[in-house]
Amino acid sequence: MATVEDGRVVYVDKVEPQGGVRLYSQVGKPVVLHTSGVGKTILAFLPEHERAELLAGHHFQRYTGSTITSAAAFDAELERIRARGHGEDDGEYESFVHCVAVPIRDGTGTVRSALSVTALRAQTDLADLRGQLPGIRSTARAISRALGWTQ
Repeated sequence: MATVEDGRVVYVDKVEPQGGVRLYSQVGKPVVLHTSGVGKTILAFLPEHERAELLAGHHFQRYTGSTITSAAAFDAELERIRARGHGEDDGEYESFVHCVAVPIRDGTGTVRSALSVTALRAQTDLADLRGQLPGIRSTARAISRALGWTQ
């Protein structure tokens, strides 16, 4: 789970997988906005002025062959996320993992947080992760309700 905090998006909670694989995401660590499912999902649903503030001066650095490297391509990706209701990371920061992410709404209905599930590509493909979206969305709705969202 990640949220907007002090002008950046940071990981605020994480359940570590069984086994010895260590991923980039760590509680308290900032999210790489253009490569993470949670970062893209939060940005896709944030009010435009808040999105612009978070992206001010952002560089679209390439990490893998799947990394989005331009503002125009990133804007198109955010549009796709809004249309389908979830974000994805298809090996964009670490080529051996992918994830799906869904928005979490606060008491005002604004998205400032997101919940994701990440998997090793060798164990689960992206289509299987997408199949988990109903449960992930249900969990995100429960968190949203706990934050005061009533819809």
